[in-house]
Amino acid sequence: MATVAVGCRTLSSFRSCTFRRVSRVTDVLGRSDRLLRTVPHVARSVAPMPFSWLILGTARFDARRNSCSLRSTDDRPGTTRQRLREPTPIRYPRTTRQEEAIRATAGTPFDEVPLSAVNQPVPDRLRGQLYIASAATAWSIAGVMQRGLKIDTPTQASGRAFFAFLALAVVCGYEAQRDGQSVVASTRSIGRAGLAMAICLAAASASFIIALNNASVASVLFIQALAPLVAVVLSQIFLGERATRRTWTAMAMAVFGVAVMVGGPHLGSGIGLLFAFIMSFLFSVSIVLTRYARHVSLAPGSALSQLFVFVCALPFAHPTSIGSHDLWRLAVLGVFQMGLGQLCFVIGARLIAASETALLTLLEVVLGPVWVWLFYRENPGTATLIGGVLVLGAVTYQATERSRPKSDVSLPSAA
Repeated sequence: MATVAVGCRTLSSFRSCTFRRVSRVTDVLGRSDRLLRTVPHVARSVAPMPFSWLILGTARFDARRNSCSLRSTDDRPGTTRQRLREPTPIRYPRTTRQEEAIRATAGTPFDEVPLSAVNQPVPDRLRGQLYIASAATAWSIAGVMQRGLKIDTPTQASGRAFFAFLALAVVCGYEAQRDGQSVVASTRSIGRAGLAMAICLAAASASFIIALNNASVASVLFIQALAPLVAVVLSQIFLGERATRRTWTAMAMAVFGVAVMVGGPHLGSGIGLLFAFIMSFLFSVSIVLTRYARHVSLAPGSALSQLFVFVCALPFAHPTSIGSHDLWRLAVLGVFQMGLGQLCFVIGARLIAASETALLTLLEVVLGPVWVWLFYRENPGTATLIGGVLVLGAVTYQATERSRPKSDVSLPSAA
């Protein structure tokens, strides 16, 4: 009897020890399964099957620490799939929206996790700001590239517009093939607003060239800095976009910064100043029209604007005077300075307010002297540096403003 009693106690001790070890293993597996379900996109590639599915049998193990239980999800004989009853939910610290979206999908099957919960898109306003800043950067290289050209102004305008039209036509063809429609149908989709935008951009480009030939560069740049003010008024009238106090302050800082850079407004010929104002007004109108037609891609409109410039400047151009040295510069100006700049402009102007678009384009005035200093070693004056800092401060001050809730439908993704 004593031997039997000792054996019973030994067996009981062995069962207790085995139960504690199984409980610990179950506890570890439960935590691992919870961790994998917390990050579904990692679990999909690293461990397609949760660890809890590897446990065989239909017995129930009540863990002492987390009160977890394993039950079979299928009563059919021979099944090995089991589900882990969730323990007390883990309290996570406050984190980013993307991590919260990922953790919100914990516990759902991996095949049912939406991709939007893992790959959160970049906010529309940030994308628009980056596109407009890229457009201003592309436009700012015009001064550096045009210095080496040895041809007249109409030939420069027609050659640059020709290469820009070719680059934008390739983009339009890609968009049409992606959307499963012809190039003609894609061009017709821009509507009257897109056609008007193309005409305004072409007329603004021609007015800018005429203004530079009949007025000082300082006067033209100062009048160009007034475009944000015009854009605010037009967007408030036609789009209902009201500028905040922060926007007005940023625009005042930017105009003052440009005035410091160029030494204030200078008097010139009446024709030059007139075309400078026309250029600023038409550019603001094109911004408002792009914002108005934000639900369609306006890349065909940009291509049409360059086609209009090419057709208008070609009768006054001298193509035979273009040498190999000028040809590659015209190609760079057309593809990158004008083509890429126009494409980024029509994409970004759809995503942010018209006033902010016009304000960000003033980066062209600031970056122009920087490229000249880097490539030609021309030191900018003290006034240029101070004014550039003021313009950059104004742009940064406006760009860091918190976005207001959208009052209309969500904006489309960039083309």
